[in-house]
Amino acid sequence: MRHWKVLSRFILFILSAVIVLLSSALPNSLLASQAASPLAQVRIKTETVVGQQDFFRVGKSHKGRWWFIDPDGKPFLYRGVTSVNFGYPAPYVPVVENKYGQDPAAFREATFERLRSWNFNALGAWTPPQLWDQGMPYTVILN
Repeated sequence: MRHWKVLSRFILFILSAVIVLLSSALPNSLLASQAASPLAQVRIKTETVVGQQDFFRVGKSHKGRWWFIDPDGKPFLYRGVTSVNFGYPAPYVPVVENKYGQDPAAFREATFERLRSWNFNALGAWTPPQLWDQGMPYTVILN
């Protein structure tokens, strides 16, 4: 019975990853099909901006939608992956260890190369602090 529980969690993990990949492909195809990025057309109302300058903030556009704003002051579409982690979730560990051995650096290099090639630009929750120095914004879990 325990085997089925682990297998079902692994299948849910794989399905979640496929959904994330497919959903990230749609915005990328939209961006590629237009001469100028749709983000370049977003105008943020300065009076709605919340947060400290030189950090990620949020603000409302003239069309009434809330956007992330990057440290350079540009609208930012957050495309992140949750749980980028050498040792989690548990069903994933044997696969990672089989491919990269006990070398987190090899995992790290291959993972970030792959994420960038898939046009991800952020790290979601449950990504450990050891991976936060890769030039991607990240989500911190607040307990």
